[in-house]
Amino acid sequence: VYAGTPLTPNDLNGGKAALPACHNVYIYPERSTYCRSIGSFRDGTILIKELVSDGSKAAVGGKRLFARELMGLEATIKSGKQFPDEPRNWAFLSFSTQGAAV
Repeated sequence: VYAGTPLTPNDLNGGKAALPACHNVYIYPERSTYCRSIGSFRDGTILIKELVSDGSKAAVGGKRLFARELMGLEATIKSGKQFPDEPRNWAFLSFSTQGAAV
């Protein structure tokens, strides 16, 4: 399920955005339902982020931020058993396209 797209444009952050890209976030439907009803993520939750570079900011309808090209993927996994030493048991795994800095 598509969960949202947080944006961090580099030019609006003094050229020093921590993650200068669009991040399309996806979650399995049953995990999304649990999170909405309880207010937290349970063990076994996997979030997938599609990292896309920010592109054009101009369009016929006005100023917008448009995604340009895929930079990589990031899987965020919550597991107390597999990642007991990670903050709140979340592990971050990044996979980038050739030459992309994510």
